[in-house]
Formats: sequence, C-alpha cells, structure tokens
Amino acid sequence: MRQRIVAVLVAPWAVASSDPITFWRPTYKWCVATDVLQLVALMSSTRSVPKQSAVLTKIRQPSDQRRVQRSTHLTAPLLPMTDSSQKQGLDPLSLPHANLIPERSVKLLDHIIRVPHAEVRKARYNGSEVCAKVLHLVGSSCERGVCERRALRELKVWSSLQHDNVLPFIGYTLIPGRALILLSPLHVSGSASDYLRSCPDVNHLRLVTEIAEGVDYLHGQDIIHGDLKGANIVISCQRGRVRPLLCDFGLSKIVGLKGFTTVARGTVPWMAPELLGSKEAPCLLTWSSDIWAWGMTVYELFTGNIPYHDTDMRDPALARHIVGGHLPVYPGITASVPGLGPELWQLLQKCWDRYPNHRPSSRNVVESIRALCEHMSCGIRESA
Repeated sequence: MRQRIVAVLVAPWAVASSDPITFWRPTYKWCVATDVLQLVALMSSTRSVPKQSAVLTKIRQPSDQRRVQRSTHLTAPLLPMTDSSQKQGLDPLSLPHANLIPERSVKLLDHIIRVPHAEVRKARYNGSEVCAKVLHLVGSSCERGVCERRALRELKVWSSLQHDNVLPFIGYTLIPGRALILLSPLHVSGSASDYLRSCPDVNHLRLVTEIAEGVDYLHGQDIIHGDLKGANIVISCQRGRVRPLLCDFGLSKIVGLKGFTTVARGTVPWMAPELLGSKEAPCLLTWSSDIWAWGMTVYELFTGNIPYHDTDMRDPALARHIVGGHLPVYPGITASVPGLGPELWQLLQKCWDRYPNHRPSSRNVVESIRALCEHMSCGIRESA
C-alpha cells in the first residue's frame, strides 16, 4: 500500500504553491503515508479545497478514491462519480467551491414534496429557514449514473445564474455517497400553477411576461431550460410584489459544453413535437423547444389546466397526438380565463409552429408580449 500511495502522489502540492520551503513538511508527510487512512487524516487537517482536490486526482485506484471521499466527508467537494458521468465532462472538480456549505451548517426539517430520487424539504441555515432540494445518489449503477449527471447538471447550471426571474441559489452541501443538497430561499406561495389556483385575481399577463424574460435571460447565457412548466416556476411574494422565479434545472442544457448534449426527457404535455418523434433517433433540446414549452405554460397558467387535459390520454398516446399536429383549443375570453385574448393567442400559435425554425426567439417573445402589456396597461417593468 505504501508503494501505491507514493507512486500516485506525484507532487500533490505543486498546483497549490511553488514555495518548496513552505510545503516541504506536508509534502513529506503525504509521501510517507502508509495507507489510505493516514491519507484521510492528513487530508482532514487540510482546509484548502483546491489542495484536497489536487491530491485526490492523483489517487488512481477508484476504490481508494471512494474510500477517501467517504472518510473525509465534506473536506473535498467530490462525488463518487460513475465513469459515464466523468466521460460526459461533468467533472466534480469543476464544481463551484465557493458555494460549498459544510454539512453541519444545514439542518433538514419538514418535507414539502417527494419525487423519485429527490425530495424538497424545509431546512435551517444561518439561523433562517430555507428550501433544500435533496438529490439522492442511490440505486443501481445505471440509476445512480443518471442521478449523478442530473444532480451535477443542475448544480452547474443553477449556480451560474442571477436574474430577477430565476430562483436564487444559496449554495450546496454533500452527504458523501448519498445525496447532494441544493439550497435556495424558501417561498411559501408554492409553484405558479398552485398559486394562481388560490389567487386567480393576480395579473396573469404580467406573470407570463416575466417568465418570458427569465427564459430570455437563460437563452442569453446559452442555457436551455428543458422542462419549463408551471410546477417548475416558484412564486415570490415580497413587499407586495408577485414575481415568478424559474427553477428546476436538472434537465437543462448548456449549449456547446461537453456533457450537456441533453436528450429531451421533459414532461410530455409541454414538449415540442420534434422532441417526441423517434426513440431510435431522439432529438436534442433547442431554444425553440423552450419557446414551445413557454407557450404551453402560458396556456396552463391562464386556463388552470395542463395542455391537452381534455384528451384524457396517457403519455405514449398523447405524444403521438402531439406529433400528429394537434394543438390546444382556444378557450376564448371567459370569466375563468381573463386576459387570454386573441392577440395573446396569436402569439402562442407562433410559439407552437410545427417547424422549430419558424418559432419566435425568446427576445421576440419578450418584445411582443411587452407590447401587448403596454397596450393593455398592465405595468410591466423594463428589465435591466
């Protein structure tokens, strides 16, 4: 074991400092470590995340690396990644170290919602209640690989975003080998779809305009959301202002970045027809598929129903229905659907064009709906 440790720890401190005197003693200790447990003890005494990460990359035996990661707990922000996750470019060493929160600083509280491989809970951090999205890294090798890729994708995308209509990211913590926990502000108003059911008098047009602004911001950052719908939009009610916040970036795609060539796995009623075609040749997410989903989200929020609710079809049949060119039927302006006039419906029809290249860009959508809002005097702010 000693020979293995010495062989793999080649100049571990070189990336951290070029001062041979300052790091002579710790380097010597690393090189004479006789087993992995001594390596763990030394790593635990080192608080610098870059130094720990640099050393862990020198451990070539996967079993030893996993053992070190489990034993060091949160001293290094590494997940026990599967080979497929690493090959796709989702390298844990590239995670945002500045957002890492010690596990002991976060106390998980009541459950809010549970879904397969994840749960949303209240939590306490820095004396305040926050929202904790717990992504479980468990299951078979295949399931675990999917969970890891989705967890890292969401962390990588979300931590890079800052906009009035994107849910703020506070930070993340790790339960080694078990879960990745993402923290955000707690908004008790819930999702956009739930909120509008309980508060139907809210200005729907202003909300969907701000949702479009959030999508336009994402596209400007070369990010495709990939699963836009009412359930993935949180409502913030602060100082009398109702504001929609985009969230849930587990299926998002960073355009042009290795590891983010995301095959569509969204929610069928909101998915564009090109994403629902052949399983043998699945289509990748595009800007245009987000625009389609935005249109379906507008329909959902104005009517209070999911798209195609009147068909009573399950996903496989509904997918064929959508690919066949069927669209939601215009409900008209009724007491239950105020504000969904012919001008807005015409914009939705453009967003649902069968040909992706014919759909408007997010910038065009924002400009069009702002003009509509100005015409209706619903008080939309200009974004910076």
